[in-house]
Amino acid sequence: MARPNRLELLAKFFPEMREGAIGSDREASIRFNSLACEAILQDQINLFDRGAQQLGKGVLAVRINKGATCSDFVALEDLQADLEMATTAGDSAVRETLDAVIKQVETIDPLRYALILLIDNSGMRLIPVDRKKPAGDIRALLEEFAT
Repeated sequence: MARPNRLELLAKFFPEMREGAIGSDREASIRFNSLACEAILQDQINLFDRGAQQLGKGVLAVRINKGATCSDFVALEDLQADLEMATTAGDSAVRETLDAVIKQVETIDPLRYALILLIDNSGMRLIPVDRKKPAGDIRALLEEFAT
């Protein structure tokens, strides 16, 4: 199954943002949806911080596979062990993804960003969430989508 592009995702999660669906109240809808996303991301940042406090550097892995939604903190050491298993198994796609994730975990400033690793049926994607503006990117996408 191919991963939907960002506009397809926005249409799925924010159907009221489609052309004509909300009339002239686009700005209010953008503000409301941005605030809702920010609240959710702040909860995810808090889970990331609790895990980092207990286990050190790592990511908050959020599984959004069909039928299974959960969040767990994964420490850097566990990511490295998974990388070794993927390498041993000859799984180049997982190996390449985990290698990139580990590089970001090792270099990113955790005081500025919380790292969320989204995992779905099509793979993994690491998203650094800016602590000062957790929903800043989402708001920008919503504004682009609403025009």
